[in-house]
Amino acid sequence: MPWAAHRALAVPASGDVVSTSSRPLLPPPLLDSRAAPTTRQERRGEAGLSPLLLGLRAVFLLGGYARAATAQPTQPRPGVPPKDAWTCPLTHPIKGNFTTYSGERCIYHMRGGRFYGKTKPERCYATEEDAVKDGCRRSKR
Repeated sequence: MPWAAHRALAVPASGDVVSTSSRPLLPPPLLDSRAAPTTRQERRGEAGLSPLLLGLRAVFLLGGYARAATAQPTQPRPGVPPKDAWTCPLTHPIKGNFTTYSGERCIYHMRGGRFYGKTKPERCYATEEDAVKDGCRRSKR
């Protein structure tokens, strides 16, 4: 019995293995060599990796995203920057506002709209199609 090798054993003439201690002969507890991870690196499986290997791992994991982003041809963004803090050029009167609190990407405002005068444009568009191409939706008021 190999698990009993850690105890003091006595082998009588009958051949039965008997423990010399008062406790019954039990197998040793199974120890899990994988203790619970304590550091962030251990939880990620990065413990013991050199900084060089960690950097290479990051480049490998993020490299696919970078290739996908650079593989697409870049098209010029529709619209132009505003003339000053509150006005758009006369050729591009539609105000695009990307600082929305509703969770949407962008809202555009047309002349005559309720909030046109109160909107600080971040991008100005010549047509509604340009604003929609840039990810904006029309103001509801």
